[in-house]
Amino acid sequence: MTLAMPWPQSESRVRERVRALVESVHHPGELTAVRLDWRTPQAHHWDLPGAAWIALRLTVSAIDDEVYQREIWGPDWPCDWEKALQQLASDLEDWVCETSFGWGQRRAAVVPVDE
Repeated sequence: MTLAMPWPQSESRVRERVRALVESVHHPGELTAVRLDWRTPQAHHWDLPGAAWIALRLTVSAIDDEVYQREIWGPDWPCDWEKALQQLASDLEDWVCETSFGWGQRRAAVVPVDE
């Protein structure tokens, strides 16, 4: 059985906006990979599967083996997609300033405008 994934916008637009947001907080050469995939959230990892128990997980890989991973969207998310992107921007800023390549630096993430 194939489930329709609950993308908040078209899949291509979500991927485009998240990638641009991630790139906005990194300097050239720091980012090695950005991956978005649907996963069972950690909170439900050992539960029986349910249709609502799926989340869009972002994995960011950067130099010096730094990795950021977070569930950024799901069918029962407590806020709308734009607020989720704003929260992601804030979380990425916090993460980068704690990495070996961005230690102590204040960087601003930019949420791409929805067209």
